[in-house]
Amino acid sequence: MRELPRRDFLARMVGGVAGGVAALLGIPAGVFVIGPSQERRTGDWVALGTVDDFPLEKPRLISATVAKQQGWVVEEQELSVFVSTEDGTEFVAMSDKCTHLGCRVRYVDEIDEAAGPGFFCPCHNGVFDSEGGVVAGPIPRPLDRLETKVEEGRLFVREL
Repeated sequence: MRELPRRDFLARMVGGVAGGVAALLGIPAGVFVIGPSQERRTGDWVALGTVDDFPLEKPRLISATVAKQQGWVVEEQELSVFVSTEDGTEFVAMSDKCTHLGCRVRYVDEIDEAAGPGFFCPCHNGVFDSEGGVVAGPIPRPLDRLETKVEEGRLFVREL
């Protein structure tokens, strides 16, 4: 067996210790920096008001402020949804953003005589029926629906 010179032995020892220290500090630092981007969050439940706040049959636009976290940054964003109910117990919540380019839609009591009430997107003359289905325009799909639940007389929606 060949004898290792002292200089080479010390160089290998210093390299090994430096590598160990780098690993001990680098792995937790990497997890700290990369970790938030790897988290998969489901939408949180957002309170919209009491069930008595929503009129029967005609959709009502409701806005709520929610805190969104992206990585290490937390910012407040506005969530706007149209909420409708026919009986006061079952609720339908639809996004107020057009599925074409994300423009804000508005509810119109009568779009035209044939279509009746529905949602109108002024950007490209997109028309949705009262259930959020596509009627006219360059719209690729119906309005997005949000999951709803009622607890203790309050209506909640799960944000997208």
